[in-house]
Formats: sequence, C-alpha cells, structure tokens
Amino acid sequence: MLPSALSALRGLKFIDASNNEIDAMETLDLPALAELNLAKNRLKTVPDVMGLRCLAKLTLSDNQLTSLWSRDSPSDGR
Repeated sequence: MLPSALSALRGLKFIDASNNEIDAMETLDLPALAELNLAKNRLKTVPDVMGLRCLAKLTLSDNQLTSLWSRDSPSDGR
C-alpha cells in the first residue's frame, strides 16, 4: 500500500512507485504533486486523485484495474 504518511511531504512533486506490487492506495493530500507513477503494480482500483490539483501526469499502465475510483470516492468528482 502506498502510505498516507507521504502526505506529510507537502512539497513533494514526483512519486515513482512503479514495480512495487502495490495493491491499494490511500488518498493522498499532496498539493504540489505533479506526477504520480503507479505502473506495474497490482492495483484494482485507484482512489480519487481529483484533490491533487497540480497533478499533470498519472501513470497506471500494467495494473489490474477494474475501476478508476474506489467505492469510497465521491461519484460527483469532488
């Protein structure tokens, strides 16, 4: 799991968590994050990343995605 403790790193701009067998991801509060690479993991769903206002690139290739958002994410895009 990609830990929510990363949210303490408020100025973080890039995360490359590819090839880590990650099977779940908690919602992150990283206002400066511009790139998030989660390729080649075991993700089935991805929580809402709409709150990541600076996110310009999200890489999810080579996962086991069946749904883009988890059930706990708002359906209206908030």
